Amino acid sequence: MDRINNAIKNFYNGYNCCQSLVLAYCDMFNLDSEKAAYIASGFGAGMGGLREKCGAVTAMFMLAGLAKRGYDRNCIESKKDLYSLIKLLNGKFEERFKTTNCKELLKKANVFASSTPSARTKEYYNIRPCACFVEYAGELVEKYILSDVLTENSGKIKNVILKNKVKDKQK
Repeated sequence: MDRINNAIKNFYNGYNCCQSLVLAYCDMFNLDSEKAAYIASGFGAGMGGLREKCGAVTAMFMLAGLAKRGYDRNCIESKKDLYSLIKLLNGKFEERFKTTNCKELLKKANVFASSTPSARTKEYYNIRPCACFVEYAGELVEKYILSDVLTENSGKIKNVILKNKVKDKQK
């Protein structure tokens, strides 16, 4: 739950939906937070302002790829495994919100979905439903991605977390 709360805080600190979620989990995959923010930066506002796939959903897909270490390009089963996880995550999000489309999600909340970035003001946050999308995507990450990662790679993940804690103490 701490990571989900961090994702929500990230959103309220000005990160887009995709960045907010990726940043909350990047250390688990030994991904530098600055680079993670760069990688996820173009996926906010439904893919760079296109108002297509929700950034929180895209972040789940990115984290699934990291958790699965992508797929072996020579192994079709590896690719099917990742794609099955992506479809599951997409389906669960869609089941809850009836869409994964940014524009439609905002429209359901009576929010005008501009293709240009908006200033992050108190008023902006008061009308945006995005934090709840980030929160639910985080719950799905915890349930469907991290449970497998921690089970399959518990030693490796623990080592990554310990290395990051040591680095933080050295700073």
